[in-house]
Amino acid sequence: MRRSLRFIISLFLITVLLFGAVPRAALAEPEETGGTQTQETETQTQETGTLPVFDPASIEAYYAILYDMDTGFVLAEKNADGRMYPASTTKTMTCLVALENAADRLDEPVTAGEEVKLITWDSSSIDLVPGEVMTLRDLLYGLMLSSGNDAANTIAVAVGGSIEGFVDMMNAKAEELEMTGTHYVNAHGLSDENHYTTARDMMKLVQYAEQNETFREITGSLTHTVAPSETRPEGVTFINSNLLLHEELPDKYFSGAFGVKTGFTNAAGYCLLAAAEKDGVRLGACIYLSTEEGRYKDAHTILDYGFSCYDTVDLRSLLADRLPVTMSVQNASSSDLMRGMLLLEQVPDGDGMTVPMLKTDAAVLRSRATEIEFMTDPILLSIEAPVSEGEEVGRYRYTLDGNVLLEGTLVSTRPVEKMEPVVPWQENTNGTRVGNWRFMFYPVAATLVIVGIMLLVQGAFLRQYRRNRRNAAAKNA
Repeated sequence: MRRSLRFIISLFLITVLLFGAVPRAALAEPEETGGTQTQETETQTQETGTLPVFDPASIEAYYAILYDMDTGFVLAEKNADGRMYPASTTKTMTCLVALENAADRLDEPVTAGEEVKLITWDSSSIDLVPGEVMTLRDLLYGLMLSSGNDAANTIAVAVGGSIEGFVDMMNAKAEELEMTGTHYVNAHGLSDENHYTTARDMMKLVQYAEQNETFREITGSLTHTVAPSETRPEGVTFINSNLLLHEELPDKYFSGAFGVKTGFTNAAGYCLLAAAEKDGVRLGACIYLSTEEGRYKDAHTILDYGFSCYDTVDLRSLLADRLPVTMSVQNASSSDLMRGMLLLEQVPDGDGMTVPMLKTDAAVLRSRATEIEFMTDPILLSIEAPVSEGEEVGRYRYTLDGNVLLEGTLVSTRPVEKMEPVVPWQENTNGTRVGNWRFMFYPVAATLVIVGIMLLVQGAFLRQYRRNRRNAAAKNA
C-alpha cells in the first residue's frame, strides 16, 4: 500500500511541480560532463524550491543514474543515456530471464557441460567443471553473488537450450522493458563491441527485477552454501561481492542496502547496481565506469543525496480535524447510553498514516490540506444492531484532485446491542414468566389517549350543538 500510495501522490504532484524537468540528452560516446548538467539541475531546484542540488562532479563514475525504485522518478543522472559496457551487471538480466522461464525448475539438478570452458582464463567463475551437477537455484546464487561467468553459460544452456537461444531471450526481454539502448551477445557480460547498455536502461531492468521475490532473495543474501557433492565433498559457499551489504566493512557498508550486483572489466571499469531503503523510501543507483574504491564512495554519495530529497508527512496530523467519524446504528438497544451513536476508527491499509514523499510533494500536500476530500463506501454509512467491537463497517478514502492519498477500513470502537423485542412476558432467573410491563403499558396508554381524544371531540360537538339551539330559541322569541 505504501508503495502504491507514494506512486499515486508522486505521479500527480511531480507533474504539477516538475513539468519542466531536466532534459535528458542521449550520449553515444563519452563527453565532458560538468557545467550544462549542473546548471540544469540548479534550474530544476530553483523551480521546485525545496530539492537539494546534485553535483555530478561529486561522483567518480562517468555514467550514473539515481531513481526512486517504487515510482521510477529520476532524482539525479550523469550521462545516463550514454552507451557503455555493462560488464557483470549483465547477469541481472541473465538471472531475471532464468527466473521467469524456469521458476518451476529451480531445485532441479543441472549438469554443467563444455560451455563452462567458454570464458577467459582470468574472468570470475565458481570453478564449474564439465559433468558437475548443481541445482539451478545454486547456480543462480553463484551467478549473482560470486559473479560466475561459467555459471552464466550453464544457466543459459539449461534454460535457453543454447547460449545463443538464451541471449535471444535476453534481448527479447530488453525490448519488452523498452531498454532501447541495450543489446546482448552473451550471458555473462565479458566485453564485446555489440554488447552494450545505458544507465537508464539498467534502471528499468533493476526496477522491474526487484518485483521478483526470488530475485530479491538471491541478490540480498550475504552468502549461500551449496551442499556437498561428488565434485565438491565439502560443499562450497558463495559470498556476495556487493560490499554495500557487508556490515563488517564500515567504509563500504551502507545501512539499508539490499542489492543488487557488481561488475568489472577493463573496458567497463568498476560498476555497481546499488539499492537501499530508509524510512520507507527505496532508492536505486546505477554506477558505471568508476574505480574500485570509487564505486562504493559514489554509491554512498548519491544514495545519501537521494534520501535527503525526501520528507515524511504525517497524514494523521494533517487530517486531524477530519479523523473522527461517527454513525447512527439502527435498532440500537434502548439501554445504550450513546443512543446508538457509534465512533468509528480509521484503520489505514498498509503500514500506517506516515508517508514518505519528495519534499516538493510534501510541501504542496501540506499547503492544500484543506482541499483534501473524505469519502466513505458506502457513501451513507448505515448499519443494523448488533455491532461488535472491532467489526468492519465500511471503507474510507482521502483524495486530492481525484487521486487517492489514503484509504482504509472503518472499524467499530465499541459494541452496540440490538433493541430487545417487546413480548407479553419476561423470564425471571428461576425460569418463571412474569408480565412485561412495557407490553401491557403501551397498548393501555395508547387506548386511553385515543378515548380521551374522542371524549374531547364529543364534548366540543355537544357544546356547539347546545349553543346553536339556544341561539335559535332566542331568535324565535
